[in-house]
Amino acid sequence: MIIFGTYLFTAYPTVPPYRDSGDLITSGVTLGIAHPPGYPLYTISGKIFTVIVPFGNFAYRINLLSIFSGAMTCVLVCVFLTGILNSFYPGFIAGLLLAFSPAFWALSHVSEMYTLLSLFGALIFLLLVAGRHPDDARVYPAAFVFGLGLGSHPTLILFLPGILLFLWGRRSRLNPFYVLLFFVLGCTVFAYLPLRASAEPVLNWGDPKTIRNFLRLVTRADYGGLKLHPEQSRFIWSAGSVLAQFKLFGQAMIQQFTLPVAIAGIAGMYYSFRKQYRGLASLLVTCFLVTGILFFLLSNLPPEESTTLPILEPHLVLPNMIFVLFVGMFVTVFLPAKRDNATAGGMAVCRPVLVAAVVVFSALACVFVFFRNFGEHNRREHFFAYDYGKNILKTMPAGSLLYDPDDSPAFIVKYLRMCENKRKDIKPVMYFRTLWGYKHIRKHYPEILPGYEIGSAQELMSVLVDYNLDKRDIYADVITKIPSGYAGFPAGLLYRINAPGDDGVREKFNHSENLYKLYACRGRFDSSLYKDFFTRRIFYYYAASHNNIALEYTRHPSLEGATGGALKKAEGHYYRAVSIDPHLSVGWNNLGALAFRNGEYVKAVGYFGRALAINPKEASVYYNIGLSYKAAGDVSLAEEYFVKSNEVSFYPFSLNELGLIALGRGEISKAIEYFERIIVREPSFSPAYFNLGLACEKGGDFARAVHFYKRYTEQGVSDEERRETEAIIKRLRGRRGMMGSGLDI
Repeated sequence: MIIFGTYLFTAYPTVPPYRDSGDLITSGVTLGIAHPPGYPLYTISGKIFTVIVPFGNFAYRINLLSIFSGAMTCVLVCVFLTGILNSFYPGFIAGLLLAFSPAFWALSHVSEMYTLLSLFGALIFLLLVAGRHPDDARVYPAAFVFGLGLGSHPTLILFLPGILLFLWGRRSRLNPFYVLLFFVLGCTVFAYLPLRASAEPVLNWGDPKTIRNFLRLVTRADYGGLKLHPEQSRFIWSAGSVLAQFKLFGQAMIQQFTLPVAIAGIAGMYYSFRKQYRGLASLLVTCFLVTGILFFLLSNLPPEESTTLPILEPHLVLPNMIFVLFVGMFVTVFLPAKRDNATAGGMAVCRPVLVAAVVVFSALACVFVFFRNFGEHNRREHFFAYDYGKNILKTMPAGSLLYDPDDSPAFIVKYLRMCENKRKDIKPVMYFRTLWGYKHIRKHYPEILPGYEIGSAQELMSVLVDYNLDKRDIYADVITKIPSGYAGFPAGLLYRINAPGDDGVREKFNHSENLYKLYACRGRFDSSLYKDFFTRRIFYYYAASHNNIALEYTRHPSLEGATGGALKKAEGHYYRAVSIDPHLSVGWNNLGALAFRNGEYVKAVGYFGRALAINPKEASVYYNIGLSYKAAGDVSLAEEYFVKSNEVSFYPFSLNELGLIALGRGEISKAIEYFERIIVREPSFSPAYFNLGLACEKGGDFARAVHFYKRYTEQGVSDEERRETEAIIKRLRGRRGMMGSGLDI
């Protein structure tokens, strides 16, 4: 009750921002087919919770499924250890540590299938090892639970090596046919997918009516199979990458439980190999290693990427559940043994002081983990995802298209439309890179496609825009998704796609400003208050929208009629962007660029410094600081930052500035060296050719100067620049010493 009550108190009041929650809620409410691999058991269970829970919105009710599953997993952990160790306290401690570990607490709050998965994992352990004297007959229901549990999440299959090793060590006389039969009976939950698909539900990922579609759905064939990320997850390993994954997993476990608890768990793992637990150790240790470090190795995500741990976080639920069992076994070592029953290896003689120390240490560990994570996981006032979805819908006029949105906005909007019946006129255009996605669009929104069949995803992407551009508004959630050849203008949180040269700029600005006034924004909008990647992602969408409307204002400085009016508005939006997301380095950089534009060079350096603190490997920011110092008259400091820029990475603009500084000091050969380094690495960088011509001219080598000036005119410069440069060439050709040069002039 402690855990269940805490989870209820800190629960999300509505749809969470977490990954696929909106999709899974919708699949439960509508009895649809969720995204691959389908999750039939979670869908059915979610529907049951929407019926039996008599209060709250649909999202809250299905969130309760995860809360119930998480709390029950902790109960089963306690029951399992109590039966094995014949002592309640270690199981109680293990249950609390699991409940309040960051990954498990987070996944117990959101409408995701991972705590239901852990519940089935704990139940399998309990059935296989129920007390000190396991019963072979329990293996048959364990096989059924194993098959059924795969319908919550297929990663439960990772328990199989540990289960087989455990059964092999038992030398039991099980009938393999009956074991397989019970397993297959459990797997019949997957029959839900083709049966429900045949009824044409509103949510029908993969349309698994046929065997081919069914297999593609459950194997995630359209989404990279075992890959957790289509680009970053690569099935290529080296000694260095393996070591990096081991390190990443170790860091993750310490982050989950603290270093002392992690050490206690490792010690408990070692202790589990004592004679009386050797069979149990084969089960637990194998399952821990396969679901933990082996899964990290298989996923092979880049450890340095900010998205890696958020992607892997749900896959810490199973190893966390197993790891706390080892912690409980470690605690038992120090508790007094019962003389009438030599239980889990308690010490024959145990000093009271040592017992008290272990009890206090384990209790304090639970208290520390709870208070360390409570603030982050108290989501009772967390409306950010729900409000974000409603604000998207407020942005879009009737009948408009939402083009290729990210998962979070796509699934949140899906929940609002399909579960709360909001804005059914909106047409989300998604999944069109798959055949079933194309068929879904053709079936549900035939009016947005031409009458002929489209042969490829690439053709479909261009047709969707071309065919609808003059018929209805098209919006993207991220400006980089606007197809090549089209322009986009910020419209509040979204970006309206339009043909280049579309007019009405003032009206667009006014429309966007009015949208901001319409938005509901409950809560404190400051991403630094939250560690959760997906909450921060919601804040990023808001911050990016303010940043991009500010950029448009800087491109139209005379828009307001009064000098500097548009730039003042730009500054206000930039400030709003970085106040929402203080880690938005591009926002700080743009504030610096605006200050530089206004001649406030000291202020500009301060803003650029903030951007640099967030992203110290961004060469362009060092360059911007250098430009600011140069404009302020401090050439030495400017030179220092231009050098740092190129130490980070090759940056031709900085090298060009270093060449100009050297040229200004009369260091002709040094200047030429800088400019030549540029054209060797980046031959299309036109200013280097002009500056090489200038350096050669100052050095008296007029023939080479003419050569580089001529090369400059061949780089696609403007007509005015070409005329000015040709005048220089004409002047130099009249100089003495031009004849006889080996250069082609």
